Amino acid sequence: MKRFLQFVLALIIFTTLGQAAAQTDDIYAIVDGNTATIHHDATERNCGSIFVMDVQTVDNLITVTEVDTGMLAYCICIFDLSVTIGPLDPGTYAVDIYSTDAPDGYCWGSTEFTVGGAQLLDQFESDCQAARDDSSSIEIDVQGDNMTLIWETPMINCCIIPEWGGDLQADTFYVTMTDVGPPCDCICPFTLSATFGPFDPGTYTLDFWNGYYGYPSFTISESAARDSNLVVDQYQSDCYHIVDIEDTEPGAQSLVDFSLYPAEPNPFNQSTTIGFHLTESTTVSLRVFDISGRLINRLIDEKSRSAGEHKIRWDGTNSQGERVGSGVYVYQLQTRDQVESKRMILMK
Repeated sequence: MKRFLQFVLALIIFTTLGQAAAQTDDIYAIVDGNTATIHHDATERNCGSIFVMDVQTVDNLITVTEVDTGMLAYCICIFDLSVTIGPLDPGTYAVDIYSTDAPDGYCWGSTEFTVGGAQLLDQFESDCQAARDDSSSIEIDVQGDNMTLIWETPMINCCIIPEWGGDLQADTFYVTMTDVGPPCDCICPFTLSATFGPFDPGTYTLDFWNGYYGYPSFTISESAARDSNLVVDQYQSDCYHIVDIEDTEPGAQSLVDFSLYPAEPNPFNQSTTIGFHLTESTTVSLRVFDISGRLINRLIDEKSRSAGEHKIRWDGTNSQGERVGSGVYVYQLQTRDQVESKRMILMK
């Protein structure tokens, strides 16, 4: 009977959220070099949700499934979610967002984004060097589908601020470097480098400094081509607005009866303190999970607590008293009527 009631509650919540999703959910992507962060903001979901992102790619279609590893609670919250994926080949991508807390086939929304061709990914400038060989030179270093141009000991402005540019035309890659720093009354030798990518497999001619150093070539091998995308990072905000059952279903009783506070300090090294406030006496469970949803420790195991402020210290150990590794952990407070979760970071 309890499972049936939970199912009915989840169906009511989803039906309400599904009607509002098109109006409230904000789905978009931000591209940074050869990575893209896909955002799903202002989504109303179950208060106990803890999402892990599953990303699948077929050609240029990216399917993101928000896998809910949390527990069903009797309220709904507004969250911001995102997942960063990469490296991505140049091209235009379509994104569809699904979730495990919605009926099969329901799509929260779609977006698209474009990853350009080879772009500046990184650069380096040494300090002014005391001496140099008789002349300057360039070297090319290829790592995967990226190319690094290393410019050894050019005699240039002591106050140099390099601004690099790259432009791929057919199989020739044109590289420019403009000094945007203030002029100084001296010159000295530097070592400069710039990394560009991603490149498709093939052989390219480098044109730098109008051919002053010749026209060397570099090759991106077929083995550098990517078969799948890597989830670089994922994010779930804390619940920043609670929509209780009374707001969703007129006449229903509000079940929100506590406040869960951010851990202090966070991030932490040795220990952190978790605080919460109860509006009335109730039975409480406070548990710690790792980011995959595995239970790490039970700080409070279904114990009665009085109304008011409470603080619990966690020393970064599991239920066997062993220290756990660095990483992101989820702490979850549960009463008879409500579940709320927040994240904390253990750094050693």
